[in-house]
Amino acid sequence: MKTDQRNSWKSNRPATWTNLPERQAVAGYPVGILCLSGVSALIPGNVQNAGTFDFPVLYKVLEDVRFEQIANGDRAVEAAIVAGAKELVANGVKAVVGACGSLGHYQSAVANAVEVPVFMSILMQIPFILRSLGKNQKLVAVFASTQTFTPLIQSECGIDDLDRIVAVDLMGCPSFDGMIESEIEFDGDALLAEMIARIESVMDDSVGALLLQCSDLPPFAAELQQYFGLPVYDMTGLIGWLQSAVVRRSFEGFL
Repeated sequence: MKTDQRNSWKSNRPATWTNLPERQAVAGYPVGILCLSGVSALIPGNVQNAGTFDFPVLYKVLEDVRFEQIANGDRAVEAAIVAGAKELVANGVKAVVGACGSLGHYQSAVANAVEVPVFMSILMQIPFILRSLGKNQKLVAVFASTQTFTPLIQSECGIDDLDRIVAVDLMGCPSFDGMIESEIEFDGDALLAEMIARIESVMDDSVGALLLQCSDLPPFAAELQQYFGLPVYDMTGLIGWLQSAVVRRSFEGFL
């Protein structure tokens, strides 16, 4: 290093670190993600693929929790889900989210158990999105299974304007079912075509936005936006927004 470079260099490291946590095993993860085990096809864009994000995320796999249990809010697994959230917070995360949209059944339980922001499902954004649209506009919500859109999850996520939500179900689509059933290979083009067909079946001029409830669907968000020309909301966007709220960066520029 040249002398003039060395003299002009200034570290951003603080002289003294304060408020350090005790017994923290890892650090530097702004968002912790609760997820299920045994999920396949974790392609880039999937919430459970860490490469989806341009910042570090910390995962907690809920080994003993099955999708069939969270699909309808089985309280038998609530303690395990809460314990997973607490573990993430103990390891320093500043916010907790759920990878699977059906984890929204446990929003209140987790939010009341930890002292960081909690968004257990992309469905938490529905009231916010509806208020961004005109009063006569609707939101198309694409579900893995609309059977998971229970009165309980609607209450947990603050959803009360059901007349403006058009729920689309992907169950029964061969490519989607194959991906969910852990087939080693699936046809992404065929799956995209299935999604477009299901959405088109409910599309009209009143639709103002799309929301992807399932964490397997964000890899197709850009193509859906290009095809339909509408805003597309999914959990990766919510996680990015949340990260920007809990880890603020200083602004630089000129007046």
